[in-house]
Amino acid sequence: MTATDWFAKRNQIILDHPKEEQLIVRQWEWVPGQVIPPDSLTVKPEIKAGFVFANYFNPGEHRAVIDPRAKDILIELGENKLQVVTQKK
Repeated sequence: MTATDWFAKRNQIILDHPKEEQLIVRQWEWVPGQVIPPDSLTVKPEIKAGFVFANYFNPGEHRAVIDPRAKDILIELGENKLQVVTQKK
């Protein structure tokens, strides 16, 4: 699923998966170049994967899969693309 698809269908996807065991959605709004202080997120052991979607104006996938067991996750929002760097525990 591309970021465009996600943002267009997000509300329906959330409605289709009302149980927290199926889908947990967390949202933040950042702009390219904005520096965000490190933050901690508790992830339940049963979580299998995470996804990051960025809503850019230019065409592209603008998504990344993240490992919920990663020690540190750095998300870089460039002018035209998203980059995610992770460090395993």
